Amino acid sequence: MVMALMVSSFPMKTHAIHIIHQSWVFDMIYAMFKPLLNKEMQQRVFFHGDDMTSLHNHVATTSLPKKYGGTRDELPYSKWIDSLSMKPKIVKEMHSLGYVVPEEILNDVMK
Repeated sequence: MVMALMVSSFPMKTHAIHIIHQSWVFDMIYAMFKPLLNKEMQQRVFFHGDDMTSLHNHVATTSLPKKYGGTRDELPYSKWIDSLSMKPKIVKEMHSLGYVVPEEILNDVMK
């Protein structure tokens, strides 16, 4: 259901979902829910476990951080979130959708 929601509600086209380092429990849960996904969605989900060469068959190493066998440096999510909070249009839209926006950020963009 989460995957179907991502594909239908996320504001980008989902070409594929790659899952790495999943546990056996996740595999079992996915096996139960897989029949509920349509064929198109089932064909977009890839499980790689700890096999990074399998991931590299789908995603170029130049697009991956080093910890996944790629060539890029790590980029903490906090930097990405901080950069988004500097864009008034994005902050206003997130707030209008019901996301909690810290008061100081909201005040800055509403000026």
